[in-house]
Amino acid sequence: MNAEPHAPTAPTHAADGASFDPLDTRSLRAALDRVGLQRWTAEVVATTPSTNATLMRDLRHGGRTTPCVLTTDFQSAGRGRRGRSWQSAPGASLTVSFAIASDRDLVALEGITLACGLAVRDALAPLGIDARLKWPNDVVVDDAKLAGILVESLRTTHTVLVVGIGINVAPLPQDDAQPYRATDLVSCGVVSCDRHGLIAGLAAALTTRIEAVERAGFVSLADEYNAVDAYRERRVTLSRGDGGTTTGIERGVDARGALLVDTDAGRLSIVAGDISLRLAHG
Repeated sequence: MNAEPHAPTAPTHAADGASFDPLDTRSLRAALDRVGLQRWTAEVVATTPSTNATLMRDLRHGGRTTPCVLTTDFQSAGRGRRGRSWQSAPGASLTVSFAIASDRDLVALEGITLACGLAVRDALAPLGIDARLKWPNDVVVDDAKLAGILVESLRTTHTVLVVGIGINVAPLPQDDAQPYRATDLVSCGVVSCDRHGLIAGLAAALTTRIEAVERAGFVSLADEYNAVDAYRERRVTLSRGDGGTTTGIERGVDARGALLVDTDAGRLSIVAGDISLRLAHG
């Protein structure tokens, strides 16, 4: 473990001097109980390089049981898709990871990252946010990134999904090197955010969406995903890791969760890989 769980404390200060109520294990435990997740274990650590990495390490060595949730106010080396870093700041971000065991193998869980995107959207809806999803792992509002998702897995006696979620809570300085615009809950009109309640809502929504994939496959969610696909029927550019690009019209996803893009050379079906999706300009 990186630190001992801590009890409620007085408001502290973020890097910009603004005060915020720090996360604490007792309040998170109470929030999970309120949504009927008594089986979940929960921990808030003082600091960790990455909640996903910590959970993965502990699960490999038998240090945690599932289902569980780990969160922190101070994450120093958060990771996103394609090895990108996830910017976070105390009080201005929510960085949390969930570990959920499944008796299905990864083939049967195809499309699970997209299902997790729907879960994040579900949990944000009570805050009045009508979010959209950008394939494969971003949650956006008005084409600006509000949240990111990183799903990793390991095999023990079951398949264990480790779902890391980063949500921007308050404005942060925009990094000009970022290839996207960012937004946050405050900018989206959320006056006050109970982060413990939001984490519990995420855990409940993830449970529901993952169970749906286990029961009927991603195909059961594909239409719903396409209805909230931020880029569907819009002109996009696909950028590959080797520097190549392809432009076309994004047509949503298929029953497996593969991205469909109509190009001049025909339809592409992209399951995964070193691909970045952006709106085309011009």
